Amino acid sequence: MDLRPAPPAAGTRSGADRPISDVLEAFFIDRCDAVFAVRPIVAGQCVETDRRVDERNVRERLREVANLTLMMRVVLLGKQPNVVAQREQALEQGAGVALTVAVEGNTPLVAEIQTLAAPTAFPYPRRTARGVDINKLHLFSAVVEKRCRIPSSSWDIYVNVTGGLNLQEPAADLALCAALASAVRDAPLASGSCFIGEVGLAGEIRPVTRFPLRLREAARNGFTQVYASSLQEARVSGVSREKDLWNIRVVAKSRVFEVLEEVMR
Repeated sequence: MDLRPAPPAAGTRSGADRPISDVLEAFFIDRCDAVFAVRPIVAGQCVETDRRVDERNVRERLREVANLTLMMRVVLLGKQPNVVAQREQALEQGAGVALTVAVEGNTPLVAEIQTLAAPTAFPYPRRTARGVDINKLHLFSAVVEKRCRIPSSSWDIYVNVTGGLNLQEPAADLALCAALASAVRDAPLASGSCFIGEVGLAGEIRPVTRFPLRLREAARNGFTQVYASSLQEARVSGVSREKDLWNIRVVAKSRVFEVLEEVMR
């Protein structure tokens, strides 16, 4: 099978004149078409390929092509899909899901914390965590119960951080508390919300380091409001006036229960 690209047709732009995204997309679609042996579908009818395929298989393979080109755009062009839109479409704003922005080295990453609360039939409820420290789960379960008056002693709680991330920094504390409260109350959090802040045993929200970097990443991924510490405003002076941050709002709160009262519907 010849995998060499076909010469450009008459009247079309050469590769040097085309945008890099169009060149990449055409390149990978041509290769994937050759590998998958996909041909066009005319009037809903499948034509003969190396073997006869139905319309469903063709659509699935075309979807694989689209996913591959999207991945290459992210790697080579630095363009990422809207995290908020993907999450709302996939999860339909389910309860127990909160997002934060973690920093690994010099790279900000959007992390999704998922929490499931189920009634327990045992005197000692079960606590399971993957991606966060189990001791931190015990600690913030007590904080949410004592400071926010959301009891969790009769619930089995399971916490997972998607993507295999391991959150160690305290900036994810507020998101973990929000996910816990949302799961126990079975109340989805406000759409487009991001939670960045350290939480103390008294239920107070403390400022975190490198907040401008986290804020820019949240704005780039489509969040509309970021819940943070009221003491964080001193570190955001001048940053919120940047053009890229005009569509995002920093909601400053001093206590966890203030955040939960606003974001839980």
